[in-house]
Amino acid sequence: MVFEASADLVRTFSDLQQKSAARYAEHEVIGKKPVLEFLGPGLEEISFKVQLLSSLGVDPDKEIKVLQEMRDAGEVGQLIFGETKIGKFVITDLSASEGPRDKQGAPTWIEAEINIKEYIEHGK
Repeated sequence: MVFEASADLVRTFSDLQQKSAARYAEHEVIGKKPVLEFLGPGLEEISFKVQLLSSLGVDPDKEIKVLQEMRDAGEVGQLIFGETKIGKFVITDLSASEGPRDKQGAPTWIEAEINIKEYIEHGK
């Protein structure tokens, strides 16, 4: 999904949250506290919200279906902010709420919360 804002189309995100952690193994020791062993960095996780509004040139139903298909297929996508490549990510979780429907039965807006996780290719 490409986020953009123009005279004909507005597709932007909000509430971006980023989570990262270190990975540790915990080794049990009889009669003492466990010992931690640093394994390395964990995968980056990012969540954000997207408002898909038909009044701003977007087909909310079509857009949410594309996101669902990407999630269900495990499609890997490149996350880019401006001209900076952040890395490869997959959609791990997608939830959506929708507004009223128009005369044709299509939702006038859908707000989606998207969770993505960093994707590292094996051996890299």
